[in-house]
Amino acid sequence: MIVFDNKYKFDKKDTLKHIVLPFKLNEDFNKLIINFKYSPSITPNKIARPIINEAVDKYIPDDNRFKEMYWYIDNIQLENLITTSLFHDGYYVGGWHNKSNNQKIKISKLYSSLGYEKHNITKGHYKVVLSIHSVNCEVESSLKVEVI
Repeated sequence: MIVFDNKYKFDKKDTLKHIVLPFKLNEDFNKLIINFKYSPSITPNKIARPIINEAVDKYIPDDNRFKEMYWYIDNIQLENLITTSLFHDGYYVGGWHNKSNNQKIKISKLYSSLGYEKHNITKGHYKVVLSIHSVNCEVESSLKVEVI
């Protein structure tokens, strides 16, 4: 059964927000599956470069001792990072803070994906939380939650 299947758009103003998506199950199930995707995972260079340059000017001294860092800085990419977590009746079931922009998370009594506890999918109040750690350009995402 599909609990919800939603699309979202985020941009720079959403950085450090937590989007709470509550739902209720009226019966027990064997497994809960969260499919979360977002794109792009890397901020396009024309947007990222001014952000990176501003940070360099602010935090790295203009000093010959740091000259070797500039090769690295010139090749840096600015990643977008959004992660998921799950709660059941106020209990933290888990979350996996990773850089994958295509996540398929499975939670059940016998097996759960990395970062999530094995958990009985019983009736009650649940919430999926999208944690927007950093978004530096327009990002499109989809979140599908289903129970089996």
